[in-house]
Amino acid sequence: MDGIVITIAAILLTSPPPYSLVPPPQSVQSLQGSDSVFTSKWFLATDTSNTQNVFDATYFQNNTYNATGVNLTIKDTEKMVGNEENFVIFGESGQDKMLDKFGAEKNISIQDLKSHANNSEAYVMYIGDNVIVILGVQPSGAFYGLQTLLQILNQSCKTTTDTSQRHIVRGCSIPSMKIADWPDLAIRGAHIHKLGSAPFSPVFLEQANRMAMHKMNFFSAMVVNDISTDLERFGYFQLAMQKYVQQRHMTYVPVLSLGTGLADVRTGEGIWAKNVACSANASGFIVPIVSPYLPLKNGDFENVSSGGTIPGWRQFSRSGSSWSIDSSYSHSGAHSVKFEATTATVNASSTLLSQPIAISSGQTYQLSAYVRVAKITGDGPWVWLVQVNETGDEICKRPTGVQLTNEPALEWAELTCTFVAEEGATSFYVYMGQMAGGPTLVWVDDIAVIALDNAFANVIRTSVTDFIIRPPNNTRVSPSAYILGQDYVVVNSTSNLTFTPNFRGTKQNESYVINPLLTLQIKLTPNSRIQKGSSVLIDYDFQPGFMGFHDYDVFGGLPDHLPWPADSSSGNGCFSSYYQNLQKRRKYKKTTNVGSPHNDLAWGSVGIGCFVEPLYYDVAVDQALSLISLFAKNGTPITYINLNYDELRGIARDSRSILSNLTNGELLALSLNTINKRVDEVYPNVTILYWDDMLNPWHLHASESDQDCLQAQFYGREDGTLDTAVTLVEDKSTVFLNWFYDWPYSNPRINKSFALEWENGFRVIGCPNEDVLNIQCYARALSKSPQGIGMMDTDWDGTFVGVIPSASVSWHRIANNSLNCETLPPKHN
Repeated sequence: MDGIVITIAAILLTSPPPYSLVPPPQSVQSLQGSDSVFTSKWFLATDTSNTQNVFDATYFQNNTYNATGVNLTIKDTEKMVGNEENFVIFGESGQDKMLDKFGAEKNISIQDLKSHANNSEAYVMYIGDNVIVILGVQPSGAFYGLQTLLQILNQSCKTTTDTSQRHIVRGCSIPSMKIADWPDLAIRGAHIHKLGSAPFSPVFLEQANRMAMHKMNFFSAMVVNDISTDLERFGYFQLAMQKYVQQRHMTYVPVLSLGTGLADVRTGEGIWAKNVACSANASGFIVPIVSPYLPLKNGDFENVSSGGTIPGWRQFSRSGSSWSIDSSYSHSGAHSVKFEATTATVNASSTLLSQPIAISSGQTYQLSAYVRVAKITGDGPWVWLVQVNETGDEICKRPTGVQLTNEPALEWAELTCTFVAEEGATSFYVYMGQMAGGPTLVWVDDIAVIALDNAFANVIRTSVTDFIIRPPNNTRVSPSAYILGQDYVVVNSTSNLTFTPNFRGTKQNESYVINPLLTLQIKLTPNSRIQKGSSVLIDYDFQPGFMGFHDYDVFGGLPDHLPWPADSSSGNGCFSSYYQNLQKRRKYKKTTNVGSPHNDLAWGSVGIGCFVEPLYYDVAVDQALSLISLFAKNGTPITYINLNYDELRGIARDSRSILSNLTNGELLALSLNTINKRVDEVYPNVTILYWDDMLNPWHLHASESDQDCLQAQFYGREDGTLDTAVTLVEDKSTVFLNWFYDWPYSNPRINKSFALEWENGFRVIGCPNEDVLNIQCYARALSKSPQGIGMMDTDWDGTFVGVIPSASVSWHRIANNSLNCETLPPKHN
């Protein structure tokens, strides 16, 4: 009946019968008149001189055919005479005379949008008398009107189930109506990850089209970490992806993780080796008094027993697998150790255990081993580290180590694992075995352990940090008492202790200079004030090259045949006991649940930049500028870039940060301010996005926080100041991405987070996960937000089931919904 207005008052997936439109239109007005009957006689009209209109028409044509079997002919409005029937006409209001003529005849205009008439994404649609007219304020509005119509057609037309020959078996009858529609939030998007390193992956295609058909306009594309360290591989193909989403009226937002995998490893936080006792030997070299090599007995397996045992090692045998000395292959010398599993193993294979090796709590060590793989079936064998205390009790509740994989097959490859001795650890074992799998055949050789703190390995040498050498009675932190070039020189060693970074970078089309950190030697100059035979203390920073950390719960603890107690009930990784012991002396949290550490090399080593190191900004800003420049020169200039800064772990780990006298919060703010300023100097129109969890107190000080607690877990400093960074960030054009994944979803926490950032002058995008309740609570919070500019779905598990409900509530945000998020009890106080 004419004049009856139906206002959509639902959160998602509901609109007036018989339709269930997502997102639901803002207003639907029923009109008098007979139903329109959509058949194969209909055509689609638009101004075909506009290339975007042509794309939109073709996109609608293809999707309509897929949904109904009707293949609409596309017709230029210039060729219409004005008295046609059975057509859909669309375009931008005021830009097409024929479109405006039909709009006037059907008594619709953009003024029907009232206060939203200037919203570029708004549209008005008329359906009646076998004519459909869509007026968009701008082309995006007309496109969104087509998406609404597509859903109406899809739900109106009864078709065959044979998609290869789809056709309408019953006419599509559409009641007469007028729709006035506009989005409530300016930004409606999704953070799409797992996109791979090539254009048009299945995930990309599926999500881009799903987002477009549900009126999303913000495509945050997490292709891989560190995109611009290899623009040729990870950057240029994004130009095609940008074009693809832009054609569908979406903004393409590249993601660059400045905190990980930098091209110059000197820019990352290292570890501070302090007061390393050294002496000047007769050859004129300064060497550590304690050898960096730990006494691992028979690590090269050249000591061969005639009785079939492996000297220096204990073997625990299981049926179907064995360890044995072998002369068929060796990395050096004449022998290696061979592991062979002839049958599948379910509950651990035969294992090999070294004799205990003494270590000191807090010191950094590196295990290395060479492996040759012939065949691996199932879970790969592992070289593990197991730490114990002075009574022989196991400190690490889960072993951590390096896994043998099938690459490179039939070649010797070096595996390395860096670890810090746990609190209370006095020794550790090297432990090798396969938890499940087989048949398997591998060889292991030249296992060695070094103490990095006194090995002069992976030393970071920049204008901010270098060797500090002083007399043995001077243990205070001070400038070097001895002078580089005058008292000593630093030369490369012929030692095989090397750190070859896994990073390759390009600076636009020029190669970065990769700076591998080698083992160094300190040599006395002829006129040195350091006498041969004298002692000195040395400080330096070094890159630990941590391996990734794993959650071993799946293995159910250590095998029960090991000679020490195995506790499968608590902890994740070797850091569990270290972390739980840490709770006894920390100020800011009382946590019993560690959570599963991320398995990522970079987070443990150069995963976080050293924020007082000038080289960090040279590399990080160049990465950002290179990626922005890529789009500016070869595609469409971007307006947003997500620089991530998510879950930075290991803050203030080396002397550069610690001696800067800056708190963790000040260090974080310094990095944001420096990067923002230098990017803004070149590209002032690019808005920078950051995840807010590193400076949000409702993340940082929650009892199960993944942020503050992981500073100590990765040997960084915890001082409880990270949340002060938000008050110190100077660029108020910065947009923070806010997220909470815990349950129940506490709207007060979301509101407080928003309020903190608004009060400090920042805009915020709410980033719920796929849970509908989480999405609804964000919608409620955003309904009250002066600076809440949008919503971005974040389905980290890769299912992306939150895209559609996020699209629904971000387009039609209902402030007076029945859900009362404020009454939900918060999980954290």
